[in-house]
Amino acid sequence: EVMKAASMTRAQFDAASELALKEIERRRAIYLSNAPPVPANGATAIIVDDGIATGASMRAAVEAVRRRGPARVVVAVPVAPREAVAEFSELADAFVCIAAPAHFGAVGYYYDDFRQLTDEDVMALMRQARTLRSDNSAAEAE
Repeated sequence: EVMKAASMTRAQFDAASELALKEIERRRAIYLSNAPPVPANGATAIIVDDGIATGASMRAAVEAVRRRGPARVVVAVPVAPREAVAEFSELADAFVCIAAPAHFGAVGYYYDDFRQLTDEDVMALMRQARTLRSDNSAAEAE
């Protein structure tokens, strides 16, 4: 479906897939410092994205997370086309979407600032989240 929409041959798709997988591994290595994945078995897994356009990457994410055995999968996005609401309401155990405009266009249309984050931006946000989590854990223990 994605190949057809993008007018891609199987060879072009395979080449693009290989590049994308290499990029995922590169990011995983630097963002997570090769830490083991958080266990998902029996947990509620929440997949958050900046929005859904074609739905292909979110379908792949839901499928990959389901293989890790969570009790529930929740998909949360700020914006998606109306067709995606019906699809992901069935695909996920819960689907949260703030806006589903009739004439969607593209995800970036719904942001004042849709700049790509740098690796440094992501790592700084992850450090901040770890600090907040540690602070909350310490407060709960008191």
